[in-house]
Amino acid sequence: MDSELVELIKKTEISFITDYVDYIRKKENIVPTFGTKFELSCLAFGEGYNLLHRQLVLTINGSGDWVELNYPIIRDLVISEIHKDKSYFKERPQK
Repeated sequence: MDSELVELIKKTEISFITDYVDYIRKKENIVPTFGTKFELSCLAFGEGYNLLHRQLVLTINGSGDWVELNYPIIRDLVISEIHKDKSYFKERPQK
């Protein structure tokens, strides 16, 4: 695949994830902080849930585990988790 296309896909996916993270922060009145956070059991909650809700939502964009979004398989996991939140697709602003 063309490297420009790969970069465009990565940028689009990260933008989608960031929009969702901002939505959750606003909805739940969360102020993010620096650093990696304590996680719940991955066996009970899932790796995607933990990364999204325990790391990305709670940490400042670019800090902590945000670096994990450089990997396509991780972005797929997080995007899959976002798609479980049906309310987001009803409430989010259309771009």
